[in-house]
Amino acid sequence: MDGRGLRLASRARMTTMMPGLLPTLTLLCALLAAAAQSHDSASAAQRRRVVAIAHKLEAAPLDQALFSEREWARQWVLENPDVRIRMCLQLLPDLRRPRYKFRSEIVEQMMLSSAAFLIEHPDKAGDHLAENVGGLRGVLEAYTAIVKSNPDAHVPALDEMVEKESRGKLVEFARETIQACHF
Repeated sequence: MDGRGLRLASRARMTTMMPGLLPTLTLLCALLAAAAQSHDSASAAQRRRVVAIAHKLEAAPLDQALFSEREWARQWVLENPDVRIRMCLQLLPDLRRPRYKFRSEIVEQMMLSSAAFLIEHPDKAGDHLAENVGGLRGVLEAYTAIVKSNPDAHVPALDEMVEKESRGKLVEFARETIQACHF
């Protein structure tokens, strides 16, 4: 077979393969689109779950039934690049001196409430003040619930923040404090 005959034979094979290839490619594209949509739906469901867990923990931070939920949400926040939180831990002073019994619950609540705030207010991504105030408000709700069930769990720094929140001075306090944080 000469060069022209080989080209014609190759073209004939391609022509017979094309009708089978086109439906396969169409199916592949449809499957990829469905997988992407499924990922977006799962992501949206996971975001809603994080928000729900954060709010449940604000109301009942010591509820043992929520411990596994807290751990799942914490892992999700740490591993999810779409919700990037930037906490200023200087907003939570004196939890180490003396070592505050519920320190880990408070710090984790700051993380989860900040993440919930960013999920609920995506337009505030990058607004470190709004994000940290949102997280801090969740912390104060959780702290109030802790103190209600454990009256000896008071810590002066958090009591002062509860007072600032009641006087409408929490945002001002946060604005001044986060200046020392490097985001």
